[in-house]
Amino acid sequence: MGDPCEGAFHDVYSYLDQELTWFRSWKLRRHLKACDGCEDAYSFEERLRLVVRSRLREDIPPDLLARLQQAIENERLR
Repeated sequence: MGDPCEGAFHDVYSYLDQELTWFRSWKLRRHLKACDGCEDAYSFEERLRLVVRSRLREDIPPDLLARLQQAIENERLR
């Protein structure tokens, strides 16, 4: 059996993306409650993700949005 912290480290990104099964999510949350180092690393990654998401948010130009909507509608009608 491997190091539980190593396993937690690999699962953090999938957990943040909500890609883990219920059981693996539960195991990770349980590990994070018991391991301050992993909890700190998880908190950092979670905050970093929020900062990056908020700073990279841009409005889509209306003409681009209209072209995308038209392209989707054209594909739907095929």
